[in-house]
Amino acid sequence: MPNPTRPTAAPPVPDLPVYRDEYTEGPTYERLFGEGPAAVVCRLPELVGVNGAYAIYVVGLRMAPVIEPGDIIFINTSAPPLPGRLVILLPSNCDGVVMIGRLVEETGEEILLQQENPEDEIILDRSDVEAMHVIQYVRKFT
Repeated sequence: MPNPTRPTAAPPVPDLPVYRDEYTEGPTYERLFGEGPAAVVCRLPELVGVNGAYAIYVVGLRMAPVIEPGDIIFINTSAPPLPGRLVILLPSNCDGVVMIGRLVEETGEEILLQQENPEDEIILDRSDVEAMHVIQYVRKFT
């Protein structure tokens, strides 16, 4: 009698674009996304089925020690940005600066972010922000 074989799952296919944050003072949307992805990696299980998910290889120190140079941040474009979560804000114009911080509060007109390095609270006009995405996971550089 033949030995039944157990079906095996296909190995994960790298399909998550990774963009490179090369600018220590905050990349503009165009500088971060304009050249296309620098690499492609496998999705985290939490990002399977999330359309538009992406990752960023971090170079700057704006969120150190929470997010440090060499870390990869995985972005969930469908998770709700709740206070206390790490988020990335995409500007409403291509020349605007992409910001990373901890969401403190969001009103209809303003977004309040906590930046780690230097420690500061940043108030942004909601009309200057095209999208706010949740940082699902930080893969620490070791």
